[in-house]
Amino acid sequence: MAEARSVATIRRNTVSAPQMQFSVSSDGLVLKIDRGAVSGLIRAFRRGLLRNYYDLRMSILNGVWPATPGQLCLTVGSFSLVMLAEELVPESVRVTHPTVDRAVGLARRVGSTMWRYERLVPGTKHMARHSRALLFSFLSGTGITLMVAYARRFIMRGLLSYRGWLYEQPRKQSLLTLMWGACIRVVSGDHQTLYSNQRALPRMPVPPLKGTVARYLESVRPLQTDEEFARTEALAHGFLKKEGPTLQRYCWLKSWMSDNYVSDWWERYVYLMGREPLMINSNYYALEHRVFQPTKVQVSRVATVLYEMMLFKKKVDRGTLEPLVIRNTVPMCMEQYRRMFSTTRVPGRELDTLQHWDRDESHHVAVLHKGIFHSVDLFHPDGTMLTVWEIEAQLKWIVDNAKKSSQGATAAERAIPALTAGNRTVWAENRADFFSAGQNRMSLDAIEKAVCVVVLDDQKGGDHSSMGHQLIHGNGANRWFDKSITVVGFADGKIGLNLEHSWADAPVIAHMWEHVMYWVNILHQFNDKGYVMRPASALPSKPLPPPQRLRWELSEEAEAAIKVAHDEAVKLLNDFQLCVVTHDDYGKGFMKKCRISPDGFLQMALQIAYRTQVGEFPLTYESSMTRLYRNGRTETVRPCSTQSCEFVEAMLDGAKTSKEEKIRLLRRACDKHQQGYRDAMSGLGIDRHLFALYIVSKGISVDSEFLKTALSQPWRLSTSQQPQRQTAHYNPDDPENHDRISPGGGFGPVADDGYGVSYMIGGEGMVFFHISSKISSPKTDSHKFHAALFKALADMKALFE
Repeated sequence: MAEARSVATIRRNTVSAPQMQFSVSSDGLVLKIDRGAVSGLIRAFRRGLLRNYYDLRMSILNGVWPATPGQLCLTVGSFSLVMLAEELVPESVRVTHPTVDRAVGLARRVGSTMWRYERLVPGTKHMARHSRALLFSFLSGTGITLMVAYARRFIMRGLLSYRGWLYEQPRKQSLLTLMWGACIRVVSGDHQTLYSNQRALPRMPVPPLKGTVARYLESVRPLQTDEEFARTEALAHGFLKKEGPTLQRYCWLKSWMSDNYVSDWWERYVYLMGREPLMINSNYYALEHRVFQPTKVQVSRVATVLYEMMLFKKKVDRGTLEPLVIRNTVPMCMEQYRRMFSTTRVPGRELDTLQHWDRDESHHVAVLHKGIFHSVDLFHPDGTMLTVWEIEAQLKWIVDNAKKSSQGATAAERAIPALTAGNRTVWAENRADFFSAGQNRMSLDAIEKAVCVVVLDDQKGGDHSSMGHQLIHGNGANRWFDKSITVVGFADGKIGLNLEHSWADAPVIAHMWEHVMYWVNILHQFNDKGYVMRPASALPSKPLPPPQRLRWELSEEAEAAIKVAHDEAVKLLNDFQLCVVTHDDYGKGFMKKCRISPDGFLQMALQIAYRTQVGEFPLTYESSMTRLYRNGRTETVRPCSTQSCEFVEAMLDGAKTSKEEKIRLLRRACDKHQQGYRDAMSGLGIDRHLFALYIVSKGISVDSEFLKTALSQPWRLSTSQQPQRQTAHYNPDDPENHDRISPGGGFGPVADDGYGVSYMIGGEGMVFFHISSKISSPKTDSHKFHAALFKALADMKALFE
């Protein structure tokens, strides 16, 4: 009975199980069904029909794209008219209208051919003539429409394999690229759904082996001594002559057997097989607006964000979200959006798994406040979503009843989320030992199957650095790090996200977050007390069951495991240093006037800062996307090059080098960087190819000293530029939006003695930097790096003054 009650508190409060009673009497079988159960079954059936309608609609739209259902109907209708033209047009009309008579004659000749083929359709001999015509028109019209659609997809896949446009400036495109873009727009058509372009995207190519090895050697040359490079070069040449070609053939085979030759391996072996704690090491965070804050009431701010997130989720589920395209022409892969919500990374002893639940099972959020979890359903029993003020009321109930709800809760129960912050194998073992059955299993299911986790934090957000700290780790026991999205609402009304990384990359979340924050500000108003303003035309709220507390039964062993996990999490977060700063002396506007790529300009400044502080050049990682290919994720750009090192040394040698020479070296270094970035987007990067070759070598038991050496070098400077303006509604360059620009988000350092630097270009005149490091490393200090970076930016500006 206790388990049954727990299920009732966790499962959706839609319809109680049909209460049926039957008995056998002299009159026969007597069956009694509760009226409420019948109405509940009808509502559930109606919801199912609605879901099936949207699923079928999306399947049809994606199946016939780039044609449309309207074009399909027009084709079928035209075929029917041709086949039945003589019967549909009266003889009197044909006699009095010669033009009509000629049209009917043409239709008769075409129709006679169609009728000959109609005889090949089995089972139509006994059907009426009109029925036979309609059936044949439907079959032939559908077949021809699909054939044309598949042909257009094939043509589009070939067109999208062209990458010359990437190497041209948007305003200086060649005639070939202009004609290519026009062809894509003609072939792709309109009415695109979220996933309609997926089948037209090309497969990611396997780069030529010699080219990858040559680019690798070029990238490590400035980082190694002559003796070290001679050894690396010898290993590379041996690799090309011995095991390399064999491994390359396996990668080639994989590229033809799957949509993407590396993405699934990257997810499995880099993310899901990683055993380090997710907190700081893998998860990342996202901040809200730079200054603007519509309300300081915690529950109201969270309610509006949750409401808009659910509307975004509805668009994703129904496929109606507008897909992203580059330069209004080139589509991007949108596959990662499928697992944005209702997804959890489940720990395993050797390998984690990503579990995603559909909207039938995931329709609630798990809310954490003062260490206590509650389940809050976001839908009424009739399937309609809660209004924003109803969500606000449910969250307010949790806050108002926090003292009562927490009665009897132990310190261990309040710290259960710390288990998700620890070593993955340890968490998997604890999960199997203490959370695999009974009450604990049901409560864990409620969290893992939730659309997302919501944290109503006791702490204030504070400045950006403080918020970044709180978002990425909290107190080590108040974030559910396994969940794809954790929304954190602070006590002062500020808000942000903690995000698990394996299911998708940061630009996907940035798109959702930008969309949500924009519509929160446009559509929602707040009263004088800061609560959501309810429109006068709004219907009365329906009665809602209160949020249901999730309960736990913890043994002494479980409590001990939780304490160990929390202690380890505290050690990790106490060693984390983060500095979030805004550079507003100048931004991309000035960099463009200097005729230099903003990203290249900033990467050179980072190289100067690292060289100044640490005294050496770092192996540098910058992420680039490969979503121009099907199921593409990321590739590595290596900003530290021979050209960048020459520029940095020139900047640090004082007046020995003239300004003109420094500018020349800067432009040369940035051009080299841009070339590497474009190569990475085109599938000609270094690191994913080497990684795939390494996985193949392990699979066929081939030892490769070259690959082991290449992939074991630490990334001491890990960087990433975050995208802005992924929606058509929001323009960060508009001065009115400066206070609403988001500083973006950040992540932890990849190497224990390195830096993690995330940056976002905000409008024309600002750049935000998130600089992370570990306090325990004597080589790193985020605040000193910040000072060195800003000095480098000032020195680079002085070159052009």
